[in-house]
This record gives sequence, structure tokens and C-alpha cells, in this order.
Amino acid sequence: MFQVLGAPVFSEGLTIDVSKKGIAFVSDRCYKKGSLVLLDVDFEEGGDSIRFLLGVAWVKKKSNLFQVGGELVAIDREHRERLKEQIDRMLKVQKRRT
Repeated sequence: MFQVLGAPVFSEGLTIDVSKKGIAFVSDRCYKKGSLVLLDVDFEEGGDSIRFLLGVAWVKKKSNLFQVGGELVAIDREHRERLKEQIDRMLKVQKRRT
């Protein structure tokens, strides 16, 4: 889930790319480049979510949806460590598939 700072609602989205410094996701909303988005990402169903602040770097329209990419602006130490662990797990799974 994600929320534009100052907006009263969270939206659902689909994460399409993640790294230690940024993330890209799909949304039905268009975000302005430079806007700050509070992301609460669940990588595994039932797992703990990872919350961080993202600065929108780019937006691409794809039919009736938008791909949004940005850079991590703020993340606390605990969530940064969990993000790193999650990325490492995803990389191991990907290596096994290739």
C-alpha cells in the first residue's frame, strides 16, 4: 500500500522492481515527479511490511495504469535491514531459477 504525503487515503499497488535504493510500482493514480509517497510494502503475504518514504523520479503511462519509480528518501534502520534481507532472499530465488 502507498500514500501520497498529505493525502488521507492509502492505495493498493503492485511492486514491479525493487532495489536497496529505490522501487517501482504500478498504480491507477498518476504521481507528479518530485512528490513524496509513503510506501508500506508487503513482500510476503502475512509478513511484516516495510515502510519508507519515496521521492518520485519518473512516471510512465501504460494503458489505464501508471508505472511509478523513485528513490528511497527516508527509511529507519530496522526497515532498511528488512528490505536488504528481502532483496537478498529474492536474489537467491532468482539464481536458483536460472
